Amino acid sequence: MISLLLSRAAAIVLGATLLAVSPVGAAGPARAQASADASDTVTWSVEPADASAATGEAWTELTLDAGQSVTEHMMITNRGGSDVVFRLSAADGYFTDSGRFNMLPADEASVDAGTWITIVGSVEVGAGESVIVPFTVDVPANATPGDHPAGVAAGIRTGDSAIGVESRVGFRVMTRVRGDLAPALSVADQQAVYSPSWNPFLPGSLTVTATIVNSGNTRLGAVAHVASSGPLGVLATDTTPAQIAEFAPGESRTITTVIPEVWPAFATQVRTTAASIAVGGAEPLREATGSAQTTVATIPWSHLLLLATLALAVVLLRWRGITRRKIVARMVDEAREEGRRQGSMTNAGLAVLLIAAVAGGIVASAASPALASTGRSAVFVDVDVTPLPLAPSMTPGTPPPTPAPAPGDLAQTGRAVDAGGALAAGVLAAAGAAIYAARRRPRAGDPRS
Repeated sequence: MISLLLSRAAAIVLGATLLAVSPVGAAGPARAQASADASDTVTWSVEPADASAATGEAWTELTLDAGQSVTEHMMITNRGGSDVVFRLSAADGYFTDSGRFNMLPADEASVDAGTWITIVGSVEVGAGESVIVPFTVDVPANATPGDHPAGVAAGIRTGDSAIGVESRVGFRVMTRVRGDLAPALSVADQQAVYSPSWNPFLPGSLTVTATIVNSGNTRLGAVAHVASSGPLGVLATDTTPAQIAEFAPGESRTITTVIPEVWPAFATQVRTTAASIAVGGAEPLREATGSAQTTVATIPWSHLLLLATLALAVVLLRWRGITRRKIVARMVDEAREEGRRQGSMTNAGLAVLLIAAVAGGIVASAASPALASTGRSAVFVDVDVTPLPLAPSMTPGTPPPTPAPAPGDLAQTGRAVDAGGALAAGVLAAAGAAIYAARRRPRAGDPRS
């Protein structure tokens, strides 16, 4: 229980400290308000001053040599209605992520410029009055060149000794030690994560996280620049995140940048570059830059899926075309084979007709004498000459009388040509013509068809 209360008290102290310290670039004195008890509220302010009055500055800027010592002043104004004893302190300073200046809490020991400042432990300020308090800055002889932030504050403590809340208000004391000033920036711990779009017609996004480090010895502001590009610099994009207002030597800031339109290119190079900018109250310095580069895998999954689908469609269409060509070729082969079979059957039929015609001619030739003897159904003339004996009454040298032919009789000479032979000759001629026509008929697949 006690540890919990102590933790809460420490958190309240830190919160009051953050509230009390003047912000960077603020004009006028820093003010704070706290309740000393249930019936009294204390309001006060602290600001830089000289030996007689406030200077009107927001903080104190010093440029000293190593081993040098100076005396500065702070003015405390009690704006409450009762006298208050303020506790005075000095501590190392630092900058928050928003660029506001702060001091280490009272329970954390200083190691740098906070130890260079000597100031009285407390001062009493009457109601409505102001008090100027001197403090000394002693730079060690072995101090390193560069900027050393610290701060002075006046505060009050409320509560008992076990559980108390300290409220402080003060301003920064920035001491620059002369020497080799080396402003420098570096980029560390860069990481990039690519979020692809499953719509192949839309780009993805790239989230880049990097740490900007003030690796020099002077306080700086910085502007980061994040760029990405595919192989050979294609599909390049870039963006500029919010700038870093101010940070002291050794401090760092982590920035996160989202590049919204990044097309996948299998491998994308990401480069974060930081460039220094001047800060208020500091002397101009040479520019400092730092950069880091990484490569992140940007696989175009949606595009590969689309290409695979198109390739499959092409393969299916090609396979279908090859199958159809095979079917057509098989049908053509079958038609050719059918044509060959039909041609063979036709030739065989013609051969049968030819054989029948020849056989008919032979049969007709064998039957031709019988047909010739009838004298009526012959289709050719056969002449037979037979000498007649002389009649007794005929005188030698006198031509014999010519007998009158019988009606329907013709003179016969040679052999009889019957109708069967003529028919066989016609059939033979027809068979030859049919064979010639069958040879000339175009077949399937023939170039003449």
